[in-house]
Amino acid sequence: MVASLRADGYTVHSSSYAAPVQLEGTLPTGENFYFRARFKNVGLRVWRDSPDPGSHWSDSFELAGEHSGSYLEPDEGEAILRTLVSAYLEKLPDASEGPWRGQRWPRE
Repeated sequence: MVASLRADGYTVHSSSYAAPVQLEGTLPTGENFYFRARFKNVGLRVWRDSPDPGSHWSDSFELAGEHSGSYLEPDEGEAILRTLVSAYLEKLPDASEGPWRGQRWPRE
């Protein structure tokens, strides 16, 4: 999982692959991220190093099965992480106009 993400431009390391599964690093777009899967909960937090209270984004959901998140298979974990990152990227504003010009960050 980590090698595949690195090949796509992520800076990533794992703090744990089981109970809970945790990955952290930097997205290819430059933002920091923290991914965690524990029990049946899976979530992603993305942030910039900024004092601005709007400088973070997060999303989470529940998997079927009481402990399914704690023991994700690498391929499944990577697919979930990529799905959550896609959800984050879809919320980015058009960076070519407005106060977000040149920036890649979600609007409040």
